[in-house]
Amino acid sequence: HAAEINPAFLTYDPHLDAKDPASGPVYYVWLSMTLLIIGVFSFWGVHDLLWLQRSVAALNRGEYAEARRADGPYIRRFSRKDVWLHATVASSFLLLAATGLPIKRRR
Repeated sequence: HAAEINPAFLTYDPHLDAKDPASGPVYYVWLSMTLLIIGVFSFWGVHDLLWLQRSVAALNRGEYAEARRADGPYIRRFSRKDVWLHATVASSFLLLAATGLPIKRRR
C-alpha cells in the first residue's frame, strides 16, 4: 500500500553489520572468510614469488636448455596453448579479486 510508505522506508537497512561483533555468528563468518582470503592470497603470493625466483635462476643457469632435448630430465607438462590459457584464467581471477574486494561496502 503506497499510502503507508513514508521517507523512513528508504533509510531502512535490512542487513546486519557483519563487522560488528554484536551481530553474532555473522561476525565470525565474516572474520573467518576475511582471514581465509588473506591467508590464501598471502600463501600463494609467497609461493609464486619463490617459484618465480627458482625459474629465473634455472633460466640463468641454462637448466631449461636440457628440457629441449628428448632425453633430458625435464618433461613438459603443458602445451604453449595451455600455458596461455592458465595465465589468462589466473590473471583475470586475480584482477577481478583485486578490483572486487575494494568495492565491499564500508560502514
